[in-house]
Amino acid sequence: MDRLPVVAEAARHAVARSSRGGFEPWAFLRGKRHAMAASTNLTSSVPVSIPMRLKRPLHSIVLTLVGGAALAAAISPALAQESLSGVYLRAIDHDATLAAAAFQRDAARYATPLARSALLPQLGANGNYSYSDSETELSGQPTQSRDGTNRNISVALEQSVFNLSAFRQFDQSKQQVALAEAQYALVSQTLIERAATGYFNVLAAQDFLRFARAENEALGRQLDQARERFEVGLAAITDVQEAQARFDLTQATIIDAERQLRVAELSLAEIAGDGFVALRPLQESIHLPAPSPADPDLWTQAALANNLTLLSAHHAVDIASSDVAVNRAGHLPTVSARADYTDGRSETGVFPVESTSSSIGLQFSVPLFSGLAVSTRVDQSRSVLLQRKAELLSLQRQVERDVRDAYQTVNSNAARVKALEQAVRSSRTALEASETGLEVGTRTAIDVLDAQQLLYAAERNAAEARYGYILSVLRLKAAAGQLQFSDLRELDQYLQP
Repeated sequence: MDRLPVVAEAARHAVARSSRGGFEPWAFLRGKRHAMAASTNLTSSVPVSIPMRLKRPLHSIVLTLVGGAALAAAISPALAQESLSGVYLRAIDHDATLAAAAFQRDAARYATPLARSALLPQLGANGNYSYSDSETELSGQPTQSRDGTNRNISVALEQSVFNLSAFRQFDQSKQQVALAEAQYALVSQTLIERAATGYFNVLAAQDFLRFARAENEALGRQLDQARERFEVGLAAITDVQEAQARFDLTQATIIDAERQLRVAELSLAEIAGDGFVALRPLQESIHLPAPSPADPDLWTQAALANNLTLLSAHHAVDIASSDVAVNRAGHLPTVSARADYTDGRSETGVFPVESTSSSIGLQFSVPLFSGLAVSTRVDQSRSVLLQRKAELLSLQRQVERDVRDAYQTVNSNAARVKALEQAVRSSRTALEASETGLEVGTRTAIDVLDAQQLLYAAERNAAEARYGYILSVLRLKAAAGQLQFSDLRELDQYLQP
């Protein structure tokens, strides 16, 4: 893999180019306004602020929660703090899928010079040297011996004058290179999405483990309190048993959360390599605006013009169309100019003989009948062309559906985050009310446990929804063919330092 640094350097240049122009997807988080330069250049609008910093409950149970960044380092001491863009730059050097796509693109680039070679002069030389020794014996005559040498050197130069099939193949080779470039761009864009998904999956797994441990600690305190109240006759044994059961369940949840974190870290290491000390978590307060422009038709237009999978399909149709032209040209004659020079010497007779010859002219070849092979290839290539066109139409419909679905998903996720944040606030209020009710005898210990469990579930869901919102924005931009490295750089500003 000694070419990987070359691939990485090329990818970095591509990253630098991609950061100029196109979307500025996270500019709305800074409160900027942008105008839409074209239907395929989509930018952001006035932000809709959803506060992510919430008041901590007064009870000591919830105060046991620690900061996400500190816990991330404690959970994964083997994983220096790395930003999202830093993880992607690591992935450029490490990801084998991107390296394979780069090598495939490099191999495809040779198609054009290879096809051009058929249109360039062809120069060849031939030579032979032979020695002969013969004896002739006639009746009543002495045997006669004769030996000698022969040598011959010839040079031929040929230049295609008219070969439409070769010209069509040359044009087709350019389309093959364009397809390989589009496929490499698709893999590069997909790597951005994969790196972001892996990054936020790790953060989500860390959050899940953090909440599981905090809930376990809180339930442990509830269990101690239930036992104390039972010992003094203020609670029934069922309260102790209920608290014990829920405490044991959180122990299992912690084990599962630790496994999920290990899996997420391995998945990220597969993309970007290992060696992270910790990942920078999201800030607690970010803006969550709806997509802008707020018109799914404009996003669909952008996708139909820029979606890289769709662009690859267009190139596949062009290649199939060129293949029809190549095969149809098999019916046409070919003309080439040819020049020959030959020099020979023979020393097999009494006197040596030297000879030279030169010629120049045109060669004309007309295919008359080839067992219907040419016609069959034309028909076959036409069928392939129709197949590629049908696949393109199907893909266009799929892209339109995916973009509209991604647009709705961004809106839904933004609303879901808002609703879950409200659920967190409501759950905290309900927990405080249940704790107060337990003290005055209007609520039971089970009511407090239920309220506590509801709070932690709401906090977990709210944290997951934040990551889901960010990933849905990236997926929308990827579907529209606008996802760039600059998007990750913008997101870095909203990670904790």
